[in-house]
Amino acid sequence: MITLTPDNSHHIRYDCSRLPPSTKPPTPDTNHTDSTAPSSRPSLNWIIFGATGHIGSHLTRTVLALGDKVAACAINALSPNIFIASEFADICLPFAVDVRSSTSVIEAVENVINSLGRIDIVVNCFGWGIAAACEDQDDEEVRGQLDTNLLGIFHTVRACLPHLRQNAKQQLKTQPRSQTSGKRSFFPTKIFNFSSVLGVQGIPGLGPYSASKNAVEGLTESLMYEIEDMGCKAVLVQMGHSSSETPECPNSPKPNSPEDNQNEDTWNNFKPEDDGLNNQGTNDKAMNFDSEEFRIKEPSNNYIDTPADVGSTILRNIFQPGFRGASINRACEIVWETAHCEVPPMRLILGTQALETMRDKLRSSVEEIEDWKYLYK
Repeated sequence: MITLTPDNSHHIRYDCSRLPPSTKPPTPDTNHTDSTAPSSRPSLNWIIFGATGHIGSHLTRTVLALGDKVAACAINALSPNIFIASEFADICLPFAVDVRSSTSVIEAVENVINSLGRIDIVVNCFGWGIAAACEDQDDEEVRGQLDTNLLGIFHTVRACLPHLRQNAKQQLKTQPRSQTSGKRSFFPTKIFNFSSVLGVQGIPGLGPYSASKNAVEGLTESLMYEIEDMGCKAVLVQMGHSSSETPECPNSPKPNSPEDNQNEDTWNNFKPEDDGLNNQGTNDKAMNFDSEEFRIKEPSNNYIDTPADVGSTILRNIFQPGFRGASINRACEIVWETAHCEVPPMRLILGTQALETMRDKLRSSVEEIEDWKYLYK
């Protein structure tokens, strides 16, 4: 086992001036007189669960490229055909972990502590989903999504929190006091739980997956209040559909996907041939789709050519080569920047689609409350 000691740490130079001042981003490097100079902060130790997935692999490489150390955890992290970041072998340690098993997670966390000495940042960006109508998914399929997406986070949080809490206490004892305020500089340890726009708005055909991600939102908000006084922070990352090929920009054509309109009629009028991918009938709905994070299940007769097709259509769109979504690279940079701030937001909304989905959801909820408020008078 490779051991990375705190003696190997170095300072990171990166411009975090784009973040809101309320987050208290890293201050400019004291070696520069220019207030816009790149900032300096000691490197952090990350443990990323789901490091080989779409988001996890990009985040792992971003964090490593910016000088932090990473314990890359995934069920297939040690497979010979899995590439994480061989060029960062000195600061990246892979661990095979099944988040559905509490024992597996605890063992991995202990190994990470033995190797890195401490954990500063925990990231949960794993997930598993099945595209099918709620009625078409059996108990095992629903339980599999909840065990991974929700129970997996319980396992990682319970295993990591004692170490995060100890890290925070140690900082309070060792950090020097400010010459001006007399207070000790303090950097809170953080937990980033990745949710999804599908946790904000339920999508037909992805019911159990949306339910699991919605549960992650409630869990993270509760966790934030529970651990704040311990010197730890919990951040909910709400991610829109992303692409590593084309960054999102105002002039980019939007994907031809049904979530562009949020009203109920959209789902009722939507047909599979509207997905722009030239589907041939309804017998191949589980074919021509390759993803380790989602599976498309053959619909039963009752749900052929119904709104339940929306879930599978969305998946085909976002995993299609050339899909234009939010820039995954920019999103990972923002997560890294937020990890290096003192006061992160509770919700970190990434991508225009995620932002608009949240706004539409809040607007719709407020309108419905106003329509029905007379019942409470």
